[in-house]
Amino acid sequence: MDNEYQSFLEDINEAVSKRPGQAIIELKIIGYTALALAGLPERGTKDVDALEKSIAAFEQNKEIVEFLNNEFGKDSPGALRHGLYLDIVSNAIVWLPPDPRFIPFKDLSLLRVSRLDPTDTCVTKVFSNFQRKTGRGRDRDDIINALDNHIINFKDLVGRLDETLPRYETHAQAPEVFPRILDFIDKLQSRYGPASLRYKLPSWMENM
Repeated sequence: MDNEYQSFLEDINEAVSKRPGQAIIELKIIGYTALALAGLPERGTKDVDALEKSIAAFEQNKEIVEFLNNEFGKDSPGALRHGLYLDIVSNAIVWLPPDPRFIPFKDLSLLRVSRLDPTDTCVTKVFSNFQRKTGRGRDRDDIINALDNHIINFKDLVGRLDETLPRYETHAQAPEVFPRILDFIDKLQSRYGPASLRYKLPSWMENM
């Protein structure tokens, strides 16, 4: 499976090398692909999520993002060639842990690719799962599969969530999202062992 992603990234690198004013591009891979690159079994996802802000220097970012979207985004020539497409995600919508941990994956001539640490990836998926009242089945399944396949450790996940929850207390969705997260972690303890969150809901959030 790594070969599938490597071929895709090598094609991006080649396309970038043909552009005028070449610049090193950083791709910070998040989401399911970050877990797949850590060894999670394939589930057929074809979008490769990358953080927008990491891609290039600010003054070049808009032009490079547009180029990548046109050449390797959904329904692009690159997507048709590889069966994968690049989905460039705004940092503003990803609930990253503090000091997110990225692991080098591949260095090419003009492409520096890293993947988000599996535990940090699952932290973002805990938040994204509960941003909708009904939850997002894929995110929940990815977290459970990462635990069952020993890609992450439950105690580590809980510890990283403890560090992350205070960071988003003032987020507009926190009063709805946080209680669901605490309930989710509490239910997982019966399956994966004791690892209670130290974080407690602030009183103002409990009363909303």
